[in-house]
Amino acid sequence: MADDDDDYEINDFEDIEEEDEINYLGNEVENKVDKLEVLSYEEVREKIKTNKKKTVPFLNKFEKARLLGVRIQQLSSGAQPKINTSGFNNIIDIVEEELRQRKIPLIIKRNLPNGQSEEWKLEEFEKV
Repeated sequence: MADDDDDYEINDFEDIEEEDEINYLGNEVENKVDKLEVLSYEEVREKIKTNKKKTVPFLNKFEKARLLGVRIQQLSSGAQPKINTSGFNNIIDIVEEELRQRKIPLIIKRNLPNGQSEEWKLEEFEKV
């Protein structure tokens, strides 16, 4: 029975020419790398200041959760806190105080439905 199932020939795939163009994933990645633009922190800050925002200046609960989680992970990995940490017992308290003082050094990127995006600094939000 196994012989009946294997009735293909080894040479069945010879009709594919070696000169045919095959688009490999590596070529796509190389094309995307050529289009990347590296910006300095100062350039990003200037871009944020000059662009008019379309979304509301309020931090939603999902952004807040992500912001707190990323900052907690940074501090637990050895990053220096941006506030005075005397009187705080754990990293979570430090991060919550950094959020209250708006000292977390992260930029929030909001993707818009039209494919564009907005970058917000924590200082730009009205209520945190």
